[in-house]
Amino acid sequence: VPADERRFDSNNSFGEKESMRTCSAIMKETGALIEISSSKDQSLTFLVTGKQDSVMDARRRILSTFQTQASSKVSIPKEHHRWILGKSGTRLKELEKNTATKITVPPIADSSEEIIVTGTKEGIEKAVHQIQVISDEQSKKAFERITIPKVYHPFICGAYNENINNLMAETGTRINVPPSSSQVDVITIAGEKEGVASAKERIMKTYQSMEQKYATVGVEVSKMQHKYVHGPKGTGIAEILQLTGVSVEMPPLDSQKETITLRGPQDKLGSALNMVYGKANSVQAATVDAPSWIHKYIIGRKGRQHQTNNTGSQ
Repeated sequence: VPADERRFDSNNSFGEKESMRTCSAIMKETGALIEISSSKDQSLTFLVTGKQDSVMDARRRILSTFQTQASSKVSIPKEHHRWILGKSGTRLKELEKNTATKITVPPIADSSEEIIVTGTKEGIEKAVHQIQVISDEQSKKAFERITIPKVYHPFICGAYNENINNLMAETGTRINVPPSSSQVDVITIAGEKEGVASAKERIMKTYQSMEQKYATVGVEVSKMQHKYVHGPKGTGIAEILQLTGVSVEMPPLDSQKETITLRGPQDKLGSALNMVYGKANSVQAATVDAPSWIHKYIIGRKGRQHQTNNTGSQ
C-alpha cells in the first residue's frame, strides 16, 4: 500500500499498533496468516499466506481497510447484468474476490444500467475491464480474443491511449486492453464483423512489427524514486512513450525489484533513458529522526499537514 494511498487512523497517525490489531482481526475472520511491515517511505507491505480463498478474502479486507477507496460507474446493457451476476450471484462474488472490490449491480426492477465498482484504483480497473469483457461476449455483434504479450500493450494503446482510441473510432469497435496492473495478455474486440476484422489485423501488424524491431534495456533505479518516473496516474511513463516511442515497464509496487525496463526502437532508448533518470532524480528523499511525540503534529489532522508538506517539497 503506497504511502500516499494509506488511510489514516482516528489518532491521525500511521498507527502501527492499530494496524496490528486490525490484521489480527482479519486473520481471525479469514483464517489467513498476515505479516505486515512498513518501509522508510511509510508504504505498507503485507505478506498473506494460507488457503487460496482465505488469502483472497484477506487481501480484499486489507485493501478496503488500509488503502483509500474510490468508486467508478460503468454502463452495461441491462440484459447483460445477469451474466455478470452469474448463477445465484457466484460470478459476481468471484469478480469481487479476484479484484478486491465491491460491485453493486442494480436490482432487476431498477431500470438503471449503471454498475458501481468500489475499491482501490487498480482493483477498479481490473473489475471494470472484466465486466466489459463479459458484456461484450454476450453482445450479438462479432467478438474476438487475441493474445498479445503484455509488454507490447503500451504500443498498441499509445501514449494516453491515443492509438487505441483512434483505432476504435476508425473501425467502430470496442477494444478492451487489460489494465497495466493486470497480468493478462488477451485483448478483446467487439463490434460489426468488418470492423472487428480490420481492428484485429491492424493490432496484429503492429505487434509483429514491434516484435521484430524493438530492443530492451534494463536500468536500476531506487525503489523510492519509481513513483516519480511513473508520475501521477502514469503521466510520467506516458510522456516518455509519447516523446520517444519507448515504453517504460515498472516492477509491481509489492515487488522489491528496482529494475525498470525500457522497450522500443534502439535509436530512441538513449533519449528515453535520459528522461527516466531525469524524472527519477527530480525529487530527492531524506530520512529525518524525530521523536514519536512530534509525529502527530507533522502529520496533522487527517493527514492534511503531511499532504501539505509533501506538496510543498515537490
